[in-house]
Amino acid sequence: MVVAVGLHPKHHPRDQREEDEWVRALKELSWLARVKALGEVGLDHSEPRGRWPGQMDRLERGLRLVRKRHALVLHCRGMSGDSGTDAYMLLLHIVRNEVSADQRVYLHCFSGDEYVLSQWSAAFPNFYLGFTRMVRSCTGAQTRALKAVEDDRIVLETDTPYFEGSEDSPLPHRHYNGAHLQITPKKASGADSISYRGNQFVTGSRAKSDPN
Repeated sequence: MVVAVGLHPKHHPRDQREEDEWVRALKELSWLARVKALGEVGLDHSEPRGRWPGQMDRLERGLRLVRKRHALVLHCRGMSGDSGTDAYMLLLHIVRNEVSADQRVYLHCFSGDEYVLSQWSAAFPNFYLGFTRMVRSCTGAQTRALKAVEDDRIVLETDTPYFEGSEDSPLPHRHYNGAHLQITPKKASGADSISYRGNQFVTGSRAKSDPN
């Protein structure tokens, strides 16, 4: 088993002392051999504007702890009803300044458009994107971005426990995840049905690797 540790942007310390304690604890945990990823860290502009500067400060402090052996797991959200482009590009600017271009970067629950995808892909060759069943509500621009992602750069996410139930599956709670994982390859390929062979979801036109 491997572990990821981070400072999620939706979590806010009571004061500077508590933030310093969080960062100190994160630093100590990041040294552990079992810790293979740092994150989630990032920006969340769905939070009130007054919290954005603190998010940026904690993000920069977290990024300084990233080492080559880590995968960097990023969280990014725009304002409610917004495309999120501004948040994604601000996050890219900050991350570029703090980590090397060859760092493994994983952008969790991606919802950007083709422009955002192109900028991140150019900046970080070892760049991967996670998708959840939220792809069902993608705009046309977001769907085009999903379809433009290379197959081996897509990670299929359940984002459990946030997506605990699904109308796609009558199975008990512990089995919901498999149903969720089929939604992204269906959306990316345009297929009506998905089969599972070996370690791939197979459609009529493209296949998405299961990260497990």
